[in-house]
Amino acid sequence: MMIMDYVFTDNLPPQLDIPKNGILSHRIYEHEQFEAVIFGVDAGQTLFEHTAPVSSILYIIQGRSALTLGTETKHIKSGDWIEMPAQRPYTIHAQTPVVLVVLSAKHTSDTND
Repeated sequence: MMIMDYVFTDNLPPQLDIPKNGILSHRIYEHEQFEAVIFGVDAGQTLFEHTAPVSSILYIIQGRSALTLGTETKHIKSGDWIEMPAQRPYTIHAQTPVVLVVLSAKHTSDTND
């Protein structure tokens, strides 16, 4: 019997059909401790300001966008990696069609107090 203690995914992302003038999101991996969500954002579209309850990592697979993190705006492109602290508001405005992955620890509340 073979025991697999890892997950291998080749050729990420799968073919994404980003909706014209739209945004697509799909959870590509979920684990008891973390999850990964892939986003496709058409040029000119915006993931409006929101916050995550836990630290997250954004990895830009393709495209260019403006990332506003708190009050600072950065121009990001494919290959860029951004670690964001919990509760920091952020907005992404796609300048070209963008594909990105968000990796986040799962939010757990401590109920043993």
